[in-house]
Amino acid sequence: ITATDAFGMSTVKEIDYEILENQEPVVLKEIDDIFLLTSSQTIRLDMEELFDDPDEESLSYAFSISNRSVLSGVLEDDELTLTLSGYGRSTVTITASDKGGKTCSANFEIYSKSEDNLVEMYPIPVSTAMNIRTGDPAPVSVNVCDSKGRSVLETTVDASAFNPASVDMTSLAPGMYKITVVLDGKSFIRTFAKI
Repeated sequence: ITATDAFGMSTVKEIDYEILENQEPVVLKEIDDIFLLTSSQTIRLDMEELFDDPDEESLSYAFSISNRSVLSGVLEDDELTLTLSGYGRSTVTITASDKGGKTCSANFEIYSKSEDNLVEMYPIPVSTAMNIRTGDPAPVSVNVCDSKGRSVLETTVDASAFNPASVDMTSLAPGMYKITVVLDGKSFIRTFAKI
């Protein structure tokens, strides 16, 4: 830098500096998938607890919701407020951006269902495997009976909302069956066809 006064006198000062490359924001804490037995609840997420910028730049945030019939959201003052409005499953993606255009994202799922539909069994009819989806992770007892009421398959599997269990049905002959799934002492019964 050269500084010159009104009389033509000047001085020079060298300043060393380094231009650092802009680093992208980082996710501080992954958001766990959320399972709820309700269709009306509010969830609040503080963006400053979830994201940070190594360059200490301020961040801006955006979000998307895959299924708006289940969930709506409002982002205000670095807080995302999500409101359940129905039963079902939705993926939420939150993106943090710095002023240099670098971004990072966090995804999580919200799954809400009725207590009356706590255990799902699919596909029906079944050809190779029956999937069993519950709520929170838990062991479930499975008993399959043929049309004469004889037990033809009995097992215990771990199932949850986000990791359904798969029960192999390939050993069953084509026909009609009844499956009983016991979760926390409560029985859920379905009739299904094996094809």
